Amino acid sequence: MTHDPEHEPSDLPLEEQLGKIDEGAQLQLSPPTGELLIEHHTSEPPGFTMADFVVIFISYFFAIFAAFGVATAFVSHPDQQTKHGLNLLITAIANVFLVGLYLMRGRLMYKMSWDALGFRLPSWKESWPWLVFFVPVVLLFTNAYVYVLKLLFAIPAPKQQIADLLGPHMPLWIRGLAVVLILVFAPLAEELLYRGVLFKALGRMMPMQFAAIVSGLLFGAAHLQAHTIIPLAFLGYLLAIAYHKTRSMYLIIGLHAANNALAFVSLLLTQGS
Repeated sequence: MTHDPEHEPSDLPLEEQLGKIDEGAQLQLSPPTGELLIEHHTSEPPGFTMADFVVIFISYFFAIFAAFGVATAFVSHPDQQTKHGLNLLITAIANVFLVGLYLMRGRLMYKMSWDALGFRLPSWKESWPWLVFFVPVVLLFTNAYVYVLKLLFAIPAPKQQIADLLGPHMPLWIRGLAVVLILVFAPLAEELLYRGVLFKALGRMMPMQFAAIVSGLLFGAAHLQAHTIIPLAFLGYLLAIAYHKTRSMYLIIGLHAANNALAFVSLLLTQGS
């Protein structure tokens, strides 16, 4: 008779055996002896894959192009301000669409719980280091990166594209929509896509640290600005580590929004000077 450690009877009292049963384990009675057997299942719970990331990523841009097609059919020869407003409005709608895809695939396709999707409040012990040190570390790294580029390669800090949308020449509704997009829609959609889907999918294929690095690099590259790839990749890496440690979307969305808010305030101060 062969020895099977996963199905062997235990000498522990029944109460202790039941306390050691993990989620997904099944109880059986050994036919010859009637002893309690615990069968453990170690199969990985369902979750997002790289295919999900590709589907959501492509669907996001398809929604943007489709919305632009509809908008241009109703608004002929828009002026520059109208174009800016349409761009912001369509981007916000596409971000909401992305959130819907995340929830639909997670809840309906994979039957994931809200906790598994990241919608859990972290404890103070989990979150306080990130709340205290995250923004200063990102700020220090970004400023050091910009300084090195300027010192070694005489490359000035790039102009933020959002600066044009926040100028005094823009209507109030465009500036307000830009602020909401920066502080709410962008952090929400980007965290769900890059940490909730991509980072998790990569974590099934490689060690966690490598998954954090790769997801961070893809996050930086997706912004299509050569000067900001490295700082954004560093930001994405830290957010992936924070999500791995806390499993809380609320925390990393808040950290992302705080980083954007700091950049927003810095931009306003620069414009004011």
